[in-house]
Amino acid sequence: MSEDMIAKIAHQCTLGEMKKNAASFRLENFATKPSLLHKGEVGGWRSYFTEELSRKFYEKLLSKLDGTGLTFDFGEQP
Repeated sequence: MSEDMIAKIAHQCTLGEMKKNAASFRLENFATKPSLLHKGEVGGWRSYFTEELSRKFYEKLLSKLDGTGLTFDFGEQP
């Protein structure tokens, strides 16, 4: 792949460019079709996850990462 193509793909994957085509990032099986794109701020997911959902996600993530050597710092854990 050429450097130009890589740069074009990287540019099109930015939040700003994806928001220009926000309709493509909506869930089809929901009446209100919530967008999968939000503000793009680090930690912004905390505004959408309940404490219970956050805990479940964290537990599931840890189980999937077990044995991989990968770690993630989400800050304060539920």
